[in-house]
Amino acid sequence: MKKSLVVLAVFLIVALCAFQALAVGMYDPERRASKLAEVKAAPLKASGEITFSGMMPADGSTGATGFANEYLDITAYPSEYTTFMIEVKGAQAAFVTDGALPLLLNYWQLQTDVGKLFDLGIGLTATGGQTDFYSTKYEVTGLAYERTLVRTWIDPLAWYFTATTSQFAATFGTTFGPAYGGRFMGYVTAPKIGPAMIEAWYMAMDATGKGRLGGNVKATGLMNGYIDFAGGFIYDLRDKSILVANGDQNDQWAYGVGATVKYDKYRAGVSLNGRKDYAVNQLGIDARAAFTDKVGFDLGLGLSLANKDNPATSKNEKDVFQGLELSFYVKDDIGSKWSAGYDITKDGFVYVAAVGAPRGGFFINYDLTF
Repeated sequence: MKKSLVVLAVFLIVALCAFQALAVGMYDPERRASKLAEVKAAPLKASGEITFSGMMPADGSTGATGFANEYLDITAYPSEYTTFMIEVKGAQAAFVTDGALPLLLNYWQLQTDVGKLFDLGIGLTATGGQTDFYSTKYEVTGLAYERTLVRTWIDPLAWYFTATTSQFAATFGTTFGPAYGGRFMGYVTAPKIGPAMIEAWYMAMDATGKGRLGGNVKATGLMNGYIDFAGGFIYDLRDKSILVANGDQNDQWAYGVGATVKYDKYRAGVSLNGRKDYAVNQLGIDARAAFTDKVGFDLGLGLSLANKDNPATSKNEKDVFQGLELSFYVKDDIGSKWSAGYDITKDGFVYVAAVGAPRGGFFINYDLTF
């Protein structure tokens, strides 16, 4: 018995010393930095986002459950110069009766840092596979009406090159095949001109070479950090008959502008857009009050200022109010956000909620970005 007690005491002393050494290793700044460097140099990384909601009106009639985002990017680093990425994506649909959630292999791409490989003195990367290219989300407001009609993309895209200097970046890409042949894109961005970031692009949507010409500007930290601004414009060179056949409602040109005012822990934004048929189309107002770093309040109001044909009366009428949503949120330390609130709408308007019931209702939303 005494021998057992001696062995146990020795074991506890060794364990205590090991724990202290481990604790020093965990919280010592140099060791912690070294560990972070190891993680960043890992041969395989995963990132993604999931945004899920459930919404039910007060009368329990027609609700909704589903996702706004559900994807996982898995990136491997075969060499110092090359990365390989695949994206697994959900169908973003509401649950079916058995609760199944189909997963799709959405994109895959291989990217090589040619500039670093051949020591060219400039940044030059080549990307190929089943990929895509989108203009940047140049937005400052929560509802982001400033980019809703302006943002442009080619999806899928077979390959593209990007050249980068300290002053600008330029990208050119194209795709092939009977279904998407003839599409190509050119994109230039100046990441910093004073307080502004600027981008311009031309993306051909079909074999005729006609497509969308556009640009964006975003300026943050204006007026001593109180004001952010973003705006953009696109012009579609395709024939109107093609736009109608494709269901494109932008009708030749569209614009968007938005601004946000920040003071202490409060933020308010206004965003507006329009197109050829409706010079003033959507107007959005959103606000956030961050009571602490982890707890706050969100509000979003959507208005439609475009004339709409009413088939029942054969009159051109305005349906101005689109919806109002209010919610409280709680954040944690890993980047997730839980929200609970109420959505008032008759047109499916949502702000924080991932999906909207036709007539709104109570909702719970979960968002995780990692």
